[in-house]
Amino acid sequence: MINMKHYFSLLVLLIFSSASTLAQTNAPLKEITAGTYHSKHENGADEWFLYRTDTPTWVIISSVDKTDTDTYVEVYYEGHKQPFLRNDDYKNAQSRVKFLAEPNSVYIIRWRGIYAETGYDWDCIEEDLRPGEHHSTAIEVTDETMEFQIPPGHEVWYKYVSDGNQWVGMESSNY
Repeated sequence: MINMKHYFSLLVLLIFSSASTLAQTNAPLKEITAGTYHSKHENGADEWFLYRTDTPTWVIISSVDKTDTDTYVEVYYEGHKQPFLRNDDYKNAQSRVKFLAEPNSVYIIRWRGIYAETGYDWDCIEEDLRPGEHHSTAIEVTDETMEFQIPPGHEVWYKYVSDGNQWVGMESSNY
């Protein structure tokens, strides 16, 4: 037999949890580009921002060197309930994240109000991609023998256009 008291408590918890998630995802979003912004966190509320780009770019979201306030940031893909990136205390109590923004994608930035007792400034910084960091900036390979050094943990894009009458050989070594 189901204990109605526990059943009711569970039902209230599920409803509250769903309402809380809806309140977070339906919060008004301020669209941002590169620049300095201010989060107020009135009554400890989280603040939500929307970022998008037409070209691939590195994006840095950071409160470092902007405030002494303890900050916490999360980044979501549009439509996802879990952040793909988050940071608390990158430097002292400030937060910083860096990600590669793909063209025509939407990113949601959430500054948590959990620790903030006052408002603070933060930056959205865009950095150009270096050659090979993305398929759109692939390094062109010639017909000659070429050597490239790739730092550990990095991915580098190359492109080679063949005239169709030759073999292409690639070799990779780890030393």
